Amino acid sequence: MPRLAGPAVRLALSLALSLAACALSAPAVADSAEDPSCPRLAPIPGRGVFRDVCTGRQIIVHGVNAVRKAAPWLPSAGAFQAQYSLGPEDAEILQSWGMNGVRLGVMWPGAMPQPGVIDAGYVQRAVELTGILSNRSIFTLLDAHQDLLSSKFCGEGAPDWAVEQISTGPDAFPAPISAPFKLNASGHPAKADCDRFPWADFQLTVASARAYQALYKDHNATAARFAQFWSAVVKAFRDAPHIIGAELLNEPFAGAVFDDPLLLLPGVADRENLQPFYSALGSAVVAADPRMPVFFESVTWDDFVPVGFNTTPTADPAKSGLSFHYYDLPSFNADLQVASRLDDARRLGVGAFLTEFNIGDGAMKPGSLNETLAVADAHTMSWLGWEYKPMVEITGWGWGPIFPNGTRNDAEVSLLARPYPQAVCGNVTSYAFDDATRVFTMAFAPAAGCDTEVYLNCQLHFPGCSPTVTVSTPDAVASRVEPAPAPVSTRATQFATLRLSLRPGATPPAETTVTMSP
Repeated sequence: MPRLAGPAVRLALSLALSLAACALSAPAVADSAEDPSCPRLAPIPGRGVFRDVCTGRQIIVHGVNAVRKAAPWLPSAGAFQAQYSLGPEDAEILQSWGMNGVRLGVMWPGAMPQPGVIDAGYVQRAVELTGILSNRSIFTLLDAHQDLLSSKFCGEGAPDWAVEQISTGPDAFPAPISAPFKLNASGHPAKADCDRFPWADFQLTVASARAYQALYKDHNATAARFAQFWSAVVKAFRDAPHIIGAELLNEPFAGAVFDDPLLLLPGVADRENLQPFYSALGSAVVAADPRMPVFFESVTWDDFVPVGFNTTPTADPAKSGLSFHYYDLPSFNADLQVASRLDDARRLGVGAFLTEFNIGDGAMKPGSLNETLAVADAHTMSWLGWEYKPMVEITGWGWGPIFPNGTRNDAEVSLLARPYPQAVCGNVTSYAFDDATRVFTMAFAPAAGCDTEVYLNCQLHFPGCSPTVTVSTPDAVASRVEPAPAPVSTRATQFATLRLSLRPGATPPAETTVTMSP
């Protein structure tokens, strides 16, 4: 989520440099008739595109984050609410906006409220939420979300039992940015004290930094318990359809930087702390379900320098994906950020996935959101924006495509609901949308045996669901527009699918370009 650039954060962010390179491959097609988890995605190494292992089609994901950072630790699955819900109406809304992905916070405190004790009811509710999304063909990335690791440090993520206040005296939280806060009987500071500073400044406190280090090094078996959490979650989702994978830990901090300042250098914490930590977690995920892709993040200031990893959480790199985030601050340039992470993905032999960028309050400053989306398109990069709804007013949060009164924010939705190829039969090489002229272009190498599907919004971009479609190889590739049923929710929009298919007996062209205009 948005990381406010307070003075302590700027100190850490002043450290940064340059790039890397390497490989590509694709998984085999599974028998979807026999596999209840179909459709199921796998990262394509070196790219921001997925492959549906059940059909062989390439899948591009556009979507949002839905993370509830406090009890009950999951969005509501019931009737629509402006702030808390992710129920059937929300799924209809998201599908109508072209969102085919959700990064769902499946929270450690919710799933393991006591050491080693799994709350099966919580995990089942998470499975049921993804089922609601699956009914609308929406994929889910399971996210162990955290910021500042704990509410003991004005954040969230780890259960209270997993976090000790191991810094006392002059190092007590939030030293060195302030004199120690008064803590309640449970060891938590008051919200009024937390609100005195930009939340991200608390990363650079002795107490929180040491708590991260304790987790990474398995102090009091906390890393082992976290691996147990992931094992239980992944087992519960073994047969769930429309699952993208498991993202091990959101925005990990470097660790005990006051005890070892070298951890602040780009790449060092990735290699020294996160890599062995992720390896243990990845082993737990693979043991629970060998088919589940594993996504992992670097520290947040490796913006345009190579990440420090030289191995992946899974023995087979093709089962891993490199997640990364982009924010105007502390990041510097969206194109450089995406290109750098793709370089890392090629070097490591993993997929890449932009799993956060700002679609909230600050995103609508002139050009900002549209530029980020255009960069993602230019790199054929799948994305999940932060955030669908604010859920909990802690760490990074804000209102976005839904206003506080529950109505649709059309200025924002019109940008998010851009046309794009959701599924490609063959290989997609490029696509772009000009928001001013509303002209969409795409180039791909078509294959036989399935359809390519392009999402288009009839209400916001292509009135009447009647775009003008031009195909460069009309003798080989047929096109048709199929409007979806009229929406039920007033917050949803009318949309359609442009279907492209190889004509019977036609030789697949080396490349086909498609243009779509109002």
